[in-house]
Amino acid sequence: MLACSLISKYLAFAFLSAANAFSHNVAVFPFVNYAPFCVLQSRIHDRWSSFFSSTLEDRQGYRPSDCFETFPFPEGFETRPQLEAAGKEYYEFRAALMVRHNEGLTKTYNRFHDPNDRSAEIQRLSMGASKPATHGRFKTSHGYGVLVSFRISM
Repeated sequence: MLACSLISKYLAFAFLSAANAFSHNVAVFPFVNYAPFCVLQSRIHDRWSSFFSSTLEDRQGYRPSDCFETFPFPEGFETRPQLEAAGKEYYEFRAALMVRHNEGLTKTYNRFHDPNDRSAEIQRLSMGASKPATHGRFKTSHGYGVLVSFRISM
């Protein structure tokens, strides 16, 4: 299952076991592959969520009815091999980075958003820091054409 906190300073998705009992403050999605993770963890979805969801003090809210259900997902995004490969590479790199530094998602994303942290690992984690891994015009679930570009440097 793919999940994220409903209130967090930064939007971060992670795979969790379906055997877990989830809090009412966690959004859980029935995705088990990396293509949906790639789209949901992308900058475009992050910006969409920031614009359409609420906030609590200085923390971003994530309301599935406001930003997941209304997001113009690329048609067939769940089975696109390019998104699957990019999502898997990003997820595995992020997981290895967290293990190497004995940090969770919060500390890792605090570093990710810290303009003073210029470490090579954090720069590599930034999907927008290098050449495009996959791009193209996709028909969305809403029927509109949208240009999507995911960038990674793994």
